Amino acid sequence: MSENYIKGTLDRMKIFLWLFVFFATAGVIYYFVADEKGALVIEMQELYTPTLNQVVRVITDFGTYPLILLTLVTVGLLRKKTFVPAVLSLAVEGIIVDILKKVVYRAPRPSVVLEDVGLTFAEGLKVLCCNSFPSGHSSLAFACATVILLSYSRGAWIQIGLFLLAASVALSRVYLAVHFLEDILVGSALGILVPILVFWLYEIVVRRRRIPYTPIDKA
Repeated sequence: MSENYIKGTLDRMKIFLWLFVFFATAGVIYYFVADEKGALVIEMQELYTPTLNQVVRVITDFGTYPLILLTLVTVGLLRKKTFVPAVLSLAVEGIIVDILKKVVYRAPRPSVVLEDVGLTFAEGLKVLCCNSFPSGHSSLAFACATVILLSYSRGAWIQIGLFLLAASVALSRVYLAVHFLEDILVGSALGILVPILVFWLYEIVVRRRRIPYTPIDKA
């Protein structure tokens, strides 16, 4: 990966990446300090209210097809040159997460690991038993945010807003007791790394074909 690409990416996503570093660091510290697996899941159970459950359900449901559609429409309208790598990024991210979840790890979810705790689940939520690691919702949310930032804007408030949206989707998965903390942390990291790598590889291919393409500009 070229030095210019790395510098351009860091400049474009600087605030977003720093927020993620703080988010991930706090999560890792909590993970090692907690005295049992799923401690955050159990603690979040104390926050349960019917109203909050509905709000969190909306957030977690938004972090699927609606978010994909919003991302691709945004990129298509504002930065058509990056539409192809944007689509490729989300596709590759989805494939990698599916392989890790369903082939490599096949890790049990909180409903199984914490069965003795007697978890409460939001009304209408589909409770799954396995394929917990990593979190697909978290990976997708951060991938969409990264794709938008790589394609279009590096404004401070847009970076903050996209981070808060992605982090909210990720945390909603723990709140709903369908993922562990480590699931969302690894999923979020994949969501950032995969688009950066895909955009870089796409830029190399385009340059070799001598097609004008500048996903990371200084405008």
